[in-house]
Amino acid sequence: MTNPRLAALVHAEQVGPVRLKMLKPALESLAVIFDKIQKADPELYGRINTAGSLCVRLMRGSASSVSSHSFGLSLDLNINGVLDTLGDGRTQLGLTILADFFNGDGWVWGAAYGREDSMHFEVAKETIEKWIAEGKI
Repeated sequence: MTNPRLAALVHAEQVGPVRLKMLKPALESLAVIFDKIQKADPELYGRINTAGSLCVRLMRGSASSVSSHSFGLSLDLNINGVLDTLGDGRTQLGLTILADFFNGDGWVWGAAYGREDSMHFEVAKETIEKWIAEGKI
């Protein structure tokens, strides 16, 4: 990451069941989300794993669009270490349950994209704007 302001906000830490490297406000938001998941569905919580978070790169299949992973604002999750296949039109049941928690706390789920990406969760634009207004970013 080359943006010094954002780079200063990048932290790596254990958040709920996974270790992630993301922007601090995203990690704080995830801590709240994972706490809610653990209380509501401890069995599912124990099966959550990650396929990555901060990764500076272009969006898959693009020659010019930067991925939200590049800014520490998204992560890929899986259940029991099994990756959900990109664009196959199918979604792991556990990810559909997680989506409600994420959507309720200002995140967007990638299953609704033109090319379904069910393991992808990212901070919504409105949430980012709120964090900017609050001086968190």
